[in-house]
Amino acid sequence: MTPLQHILIRASAGTGKTFQLSNRYISLLASGVPPTSILATTFTRKAAGEIRDRILERLSDAVLAPEAATELFSHLEINQTVSDFDFEHWFLEMGRQLHRLNIGTLDSFFSVWTSKLALEFGLTPGWSILSSTEYENLVTSAISDVIQYGKNTDLSRLLILLNKGTVNRSVSKNVHDAIDNVRALYLQSTKTVWDQLLNQINLPTEYLQNALLELEVAAQEVEKAQLTKGIMADIVLLRGEQFSKAIGQGVLKKIIEGSPNYSRIEIPGKIVSLYRPILEYLGNRYSREIHHQALATYDLLDRFTNSFDNLKRAASKLEFSDATNYIARLHELPPELVSRLNSDIRHLLLDEFQDTSVPQWNAISHLVAEVTKLPGSSQQSLFCVGDTKQAIYGWRGGRREIFQTLSDSVEGIHEDQLIKSFRSSNVVLDFINSVFMNLCNHDRLGTLTPILRDWSKDFKEHTAARDLPGYVLYRNASPASKATDRLTNCLHATVKQVKELLDTNKAISIGVLLRKNGDIGQLIQLLGNVGIIASEEGGNTLVRFAPIQVILNWLHLLEFPNDSLALYQIEQSPLSTRLRRDDTCQGFSSAQINEEREALLALGLGDYIAELTTFLDGFINSSQRFRLDQLIQHADHFKSENPLRLSEFIQSVSIERFTEETSARVRVMTIHASKGLEFDAVILPHLESALKRTPDIVVKRKEDQLPGSIFPYRNEKIQPLLPDRYQAAVQETTAEQLQEVLCVLYVAMTRAAQALYMIGPSQPKAPKEVPVTLAGLIQMAVQGCYESAGDCIVHESGSRDWYAASVNREEFNDSRPPMPAGLNRKRTGDEQLLPTASPSSLEGGEYFNASALLRPPSHDALSFGTLVHQLFEEIEWWNSEEADQYLQRLDERKISWDDSLRGILRKVHDSTEVSYVLTPDFYNDLPSFNGVDQLLVKTESAVTSIVDGKLIRGFADRIVLGMRGGEIIAADIVDYKTDVLGEMNELLSDRTCHYQPQIAAYKATIAQMLKIDVSFISARLLFVTAGLHVPIETNQE
Repeated sequence: MTPLQHILIRASAGTGKTFQLSNRYISLLASGVPPTSILATTFTRKAAGEIRDRILERLSDAVLAPEAATELFSHLEINQTVSDFDFEHWFLEMGRQLHRLNIGTLDSFFSVWTSKLALEFGLTPGWSILSSTEYENLVTSAISDVIQYGKNTDLSRLLILLNKGTVNRSVSKNVHDAIDNVRALYLQSTKTVWDQLLNQINLPTEYLQNALLELEVAAQEVEKAQLTKGIMADIVLLRGEQFSKAIGQGVLKKIIEGSPNYSRIEIPGKIVSLYRPILEYLGNRYSREIHHQALATYDLLDRFTNSFDNLKRAASKLEFSDATNYIARLHELPPELVSRLNSDIRHLLLDEFQDTSVPQWNAISHLVAEVTKLPGSSQQSLFCVGDTKQAIYGWRGGRREIFQTLSDSVEGIHEDQLIKSFRSSNVVLDFINSVFMNLCNHDRLGTLTPILRDWSKDFKEHTAARDLPGYVLYRNASPASKATDRLTNCLHATVKQVKELLDTNKAISIGVLLRKNGDIGQLIQLLGNVGIIASEEGGNTLVRFAPIQVILNWLHLLEFPNDSLALYQIEQSPLSTRLRRDDTCQGFSSAQINEEREALLALGLGDYIAELTTFLDGFINSSQRFRLDQLIQHADHFKSENPLRLSEFIQSVSIERFTEETSARVRVMTIHASKGLEFDAVILPHLESALKRTPDIVVKRKEDQLPGSIFPYRNEKIQPLLPDRYQAAVQETTAEQLQEVLCVLYVAMTRAAQALYMIGPSQPKAPKEVPVTLAGLIQMAVQGCYESAGDCIVHESGSRDWYAASVNREEFNDSRPPMPAGLNRKRTGDEQLLPTASPSSLEGGEYFNASALLRPPSHDALSFGTLVHQLFEEIEWWNSEEADQYLQRLDERKISWDDSLRGILRKVHDSTEVSYVLTPDFYNDLPSFNGVDQLLVKTESAVTSIVDGKLIRGFADRIVLGMRGGEIIAADIVDYKTDVLGEMNELLSDRTCHYQPQIAAYKATIAQMLKIDVSFISARLLFVTAGLHVPIETNQE
């Protein structure tokens, strides 16, 4: 093989692809290539870190040991001697350039390149990637826009089409599901792809009625009464437009299936021919229904995307996919810009390329073309490695076909295949070979059989590079009738198996691999019940942990003190000792709420939660303590415009996923998270996953792997009535789904180094036919029959004591003093460096000083003034038709209110002075807002700054920001007041003067925060109970 030639390697699991990739990287270093000229990409950040670490480890070993240097050198693609290569120099050079190394995910590099070309792409400088919480919030807002501003009749029809005739959940949930399922396809397609007429002719209802009349006449001439009865039953259903029922039974069903008989009676040819117009009509009708649903789905996605993109643009946020799509458009930019972007990259190393998506390929293909213009050498080269059998990210858009696309696009590329495993024992590999080379042994696979036959044909027999003891066990769990109970029984059997392995006292690693994240928590709990500590990986939300729920309930009470359910849960927890009450209060006392909120502002959210967790000490285990520390860390990094709007933080905790990766010998994770890992023993606890799933959408792709046609799915009863190109789309989609199921199974099995344990489902009564599940597939491939009995061994091979040669697990006695739980979060002192004031404490000038930063609620409900502020917090722009919605949002926040608030809203409606200020039109006439092209409204915004030697902090009721070109050029402060002004408003002048110092503090504070001149900040008071608007002039202007 020529050194550093362009190469594509098809590497089966465990054959050393990371080893090969590190060989290429070090070979490039040995050839004098600087690390910054090498771009190495893989699919996950974790895998990127492993590649970097492997390279550094191998170089450091070569520096420290001559024999390691000789061994490493034997794998390099260079024409030198070992004495010519300075391993130490390149190890130190990589250390110096560590921050500049180009080893990461494709998405991360696309983000970097997008930043470099932000102006060319019209992006706001300083954009960032959406977090999970930010993404969910913007998606929710965009869905609200779709629902709120779409025509109700159109939306209802749309949702009925999307749900195949029924809508039995919330509108938002229906829209959210539709978007989740097909948005990636929308982003890769145009409207033409969805607007595919399956049938050009629109057959009228009369066409069906005429056909039924002819059939009815012919039915009377049929000799067999049973056949006549069956035909007449079809006619009744079809005339009643019960089409779905008609095609699922009777003579019509048999004719659709191509069966010559009905109830063992041969169907005459004349009758069959008279049914053909009926089949034509039904096919025509379903074709039009599919077309309408496809367009309705596209319309929904289009409306959502427009709203979502606008929200992202306003927030200066992008998704990773946005960055990828921008880079995919590089060909639209001047060539000199593109060449400058790639100026440093001369060598491309692509790992896990089977999971590359079409947009990613479009984005990276220009660089592939650049580095392969000439034959591979130390000047430029391409190295690509992957395995289509491990393509498990189709649901993210990964296309295994692109692996071949790359091969075809590079002239003269050398291809190699690795099938010798350096990971697994012969016993494990023999079992894997047996499964994947005999996939067609299952006798109920129908249309799936050709796909499985191709898989088995392409599968190359795996062999082991090492002689390891091994063991494979397939056993059934205890039987159960319900699927959920069968899963639970499998998990109980898993716990038993884990315990048996741990009891050997051998230093072996155990990986328990599950299909779904949601099952991990249940298994972790079952393991914990018997004292087994396991590392939880892959990520789950924190809200399922009881100590976290206690803390979140406490935070919820700070915002909504009248929530009796949250209060009850606090009373049953160790945090109850922190509660202080007075005689008239059922929950928090008003004094304590004041103190707790002040503590929250003074400490910050992270330190405040850390203080709360001290009340749980003595009630939690080490795993729960770890989860609380994760909550504290999340709070430290959480950003909110209003630190007292704790519901935003609570929502983020319910969305974000947190892992618990520890040094435990037992590691529990999803199969997807296990990619790239290996374990001495692997346990697969649940094998009831179906080989076929019902898709929402079927796709027929073009040669470039972009969608060519997209259709909503119709079931197998209807499919024969539809044109061939629809059925081709169904077959292609089904094949893709099955391919991914097989890939996931292959990845799971090949994580095992020495032992593979599988735990299958069992039912009390044996199934009549072999189930079309992973369990059925595996058993038929290996055994040739299906065993469903509970608590029995289905297959066993190898040695049960495979671990005998492993070293014993040594107990490590650590005599060092234990580290304190969490970070050292002690405050160095209670004194503040600056005196503190809130703008409201400056009311009345030097004659007034408020005693507290926050207005406490009354014992039974919020005070009237505070309640009014809560109401106006829900108003972005005034719309009298939405008055009831403003009040409804208070209900959703569990805030008690009475009819006095309706009176306030009526006053606003009647007072054009007040209502006009709360509309965008008002700012068209405001001089400081001249030239503004966008308005943003912030309610109850936290304001903090140092003004005249004082730390000013508080909350502004409403701030309207005037934007131009994405920058803030003006601001307007609106402060709501509920003062009584007298019968003739004679107190208006005094109250206005009284509030001027407060407004001056707001203006000075906001000017500093927004970094604009105070002269561009206007302010006004809205006396909402009196219906008056008073502009405020201050001495600063």
